[in-house]
Amino acid sequence: MKQRTEPIFQELKKNSAFDFNQAVKDLMSGKKLTGEDGVLTPLIKELVETALIFFC
Repeated sequence: MKQRTEPIFQELKKNSAFDFNQAVKDLMSGKKLTGEDGVLTPLIKELVETALIFFC
């Protein structure tokens, strides 16, 4: 399974607009983790879109 998922994570890392450091700051300031404006929402969106490219 690792061989199949490794390209997805490499692609995410290369093209990701998700800023981990900003996410941590947002969490520390009280921003929600999930939901429409959640900290992880952009990351989940990118992960799903990238996975669709590889698996569809």
